[in-house]
Amino acid sequence: MNLLRLFMETLSLLFRRCLETQAPRTTFIVNKLQCECCSSRSNLYQQTNLQKRLSRSVMERIHIDKHATNAVEAYLEYKRIVGEDDGGTLFSEEEYKKYKETVVPRRMQNRLYVSFGVPGHIDCKLIGPETPCFCTHGYKQHCTDFEELPKERPILLPCRVKGCQCVSYEYVHISGSKPVRCQCKHTTSEHSEAIAHQCKKCTHCTGYRSPFTCGCGQPGYAHVTLVETTEERMARGRPVGRAVPYAAMGGLTGFSSLVDGYLRLDPSGVGNTCKQHTE
Repeated sequence: MNLLRLFMETLSLLFRRCLETQAPRTTFIVNKLQCECCSSRSNLYQQTNLQKRLSRSVMERIHIDKHATNAVEAYLEYKRIVGEDDGGTLFSEEEYKKYKETVVPRRMQNRLYVSFGVPGHIDCKLIGPETPCFCTHGYKQHCTDFEELPKERPILLPCRVKGCQCVSYEYVHISGSKPVRCQCKHTTSEHSEAIAHQCKKCTHCTGYRSPFTCGCGQPGYAHVTLVETTEERMARGRPVGRAVPYAAMGGLTGFSSLVDGYLRLDPSGVGNTCKQHTE
C-alpha cells in the first residue's frame, strides 16, 4: 500500500509541475498563434503549420523513476483484484490484506462464467470486467462474488449502482460503439432496465427485441446471457482457464476470449479449431 500512496503523490507532483512550467509558456504560444493567424487567415497551410507548432511546444515527455513505476504497477494490480469493492476509496494496508485473505480464495473457488450466445451453439461473446450490460453499467459493477454458489437457476447478478433497477447482468449486441436498437426503433436507453425492458417511448412495444443478425447467423433475440459455474461450463465442453484472483473475470480465459465467437479458431468458441479449419 506504500507503493499506492507513492503513486498518488507522484501523479500530484507531476501535475503541479506541469501547471507551473507550462501555463505561462502555453499562454504566450497561444497569443502568438492568434496574432499570426489573424495576419494569414486566407492561408490554410500556414494555419495548419501553426497548430502543429503549438502541439509540439505544449507536449512534453514526462519521465518517472523505478519506484514510481512500481507504484503504478501496484495500483493496477490492486484495481484488478479489488475492482469496485472499495467504493472508490483505497483500502488501508490492513483492509487490503484482509480482503485478499478472505474474498480472493472464495472468488477463485466460486467463480462464475458469463457468456452470450444461442443455447446449444457457440459462445458469441465472453463477458469481461468492462463489458457493458443492458443497463449501461459494466460487468464489474454487478454482483459477481458469492460466499456460496446460488442453487437457483438462472443465477442472477444484480447491478450494484445506486438507483439502477437492473436485476441481473444482461448483454446486448453492439453495432459500432452503441447497442443495437429494438425493433420498435428505440434505443436500449429508452427501454427500462428492469425485467422485460418495457419501452418508455411507445405503447405497442412489448419489450426489447433486437432484429440484429449476429455474426453466428442467428437473430439477436435468439441469444441469451448465460451464467454458469465451473462444473456446468466444463459439462458443456467449454474451457475454464486457470484460477485467477482478479475481480469480475466473467467468461475470459485467455486473449482469444476477447474476440467474437465466430472469429475464434480455438476451443474457447467451440467452433472450428485451427486443425479443422485447415483440413
